[in-house]
This record gives sequence, structure tokens and C-alpha cells, in this order.
Amino acid sequence: MEWLLRADTDAKVNHLYVANLRQRRHWQSLAVPGTPQAAAHPETAAHFSLDAAQIKDLTDELNRINTILTQPPFDAINAKFEPHYASRGFDEPWYKVYGVSSIRKIAEELGRLKEYQYIYSPFSGVTHGSDMWKSIEMGGQHIEMNPVREPENIAKAVNLAVTFALTVYRLILKEYRHGEEENFARKYASEWRSRFMKQYKVDLTPNVMTI
Repeated sequence: MEWLLRADTDAKVNHLYVANLRQRRHWQSLAVPGTPQAAAHPETAAHFSLDAAQIKDLTDELNRINTILTQPPFDAINAKFEPHYASRGFDEPWYKVYGVSSIRKIAEELGRLKEYQYIYSPFSGVTHGSDMWKSIEMGGQHIEMNPVREPENIAKAVNLAVTFALTVYRLILKEYRHGEEENFARKYASEWRSRFMKQYKVDLTPNVMTI
């Protein structure tokens, strides 16, 4: 979000918008008989059982999306997505189509490479199952398997999520509602800070989880 607002915001937002339209069109098309997507993925398409009215609604939405993607400036951006989609059957990430090679590069441009290395990258590894040391512990002949998402870490995850949410909120206010920043700070201090700073306690009793 910070990178999106830093510079060339309209162009970045348009790329993000086109990427979302294309993704929605792809998935909606799978449920409409006769579309190239349904033909390319017959096993997925076979799971849908829609009546004529539902198919019409989807078709109407696909037509609206296609209309938007033929209008400037979205038409030129849409064309940039096409070569990769045509050869692979899925789109590149929108920031790559815009012209930035990776999330790491975005972090580097913002001067936030350490946050990428110590927050984004480890969490990405855990989420996608690529960090084996978060899942497997070995000692002698003993091997212990840990769940990918451990309940005892919920409190930390909530704390971090709130931190990021507040950061994004302030970024948006600074860009579009600059006069509200003082009100936001006052509201945070009077209503939210005590809850945010409190210690979270997790009850791991079977079938019960409270924070």
C-alpha cells in the first residue's frame, strides 16, 4: 500500500484493478459452458451445475468486464497481461506487469528491506509450507511434527495484524483525508490503545479458544 501511494498511484491502481477484473473473469468463465476457460479446464467446469438464469447472470457480468477492459486506459494494461496468460493459462502478478520484478524489489525501493527479510519472507515460508524447520523438529531418534499454524502463536499474529492495519489506515488518511490524522491519533489514544497494548491470553482447552 505504501509503495502504491508513493508515486504513479493511478497507474499502479489501474494495474491492480485490471488484474482483479481478469481474475474474476477467469473464475466466472469456468462456470459458463462454451467459454475457452471451461473448455481448457473441463474437470473444474464439471463441478458447476447452474440453471439458465445463473448462467445468464454470469455471462452478463463477463460482458461488463470485457467492456471495461476494452476502454482506455485499461485496454493497454489488459494487453500487457495477455502474452503470459496465453502461454501459461494464468496471469503474472500485477506488480510484475506494471514493471517491478518482485515484492522484495518493492521493499527495497521503500527502504524496508529488513521488514521484508524478517517479517514478510518468514511468514511467506510458513504459509506456503516451504520452511521445514517450522514444521519438523529433530533430536536424536525423535521427530516431532508441528502444525503449520500453531494456536499458541495466535496472539502474536493478531498483534502484528493490528499493527499493519493501523499503519495502512494512517497511510490512507495521509493521502486522502489529511485533516483526519489528528482525530485518528486521538481516537487511537482514547479508545484503541489500551486494547491493542494488553496482553493476549490464549486458552488451548480442547474445543475452546479465547483471546
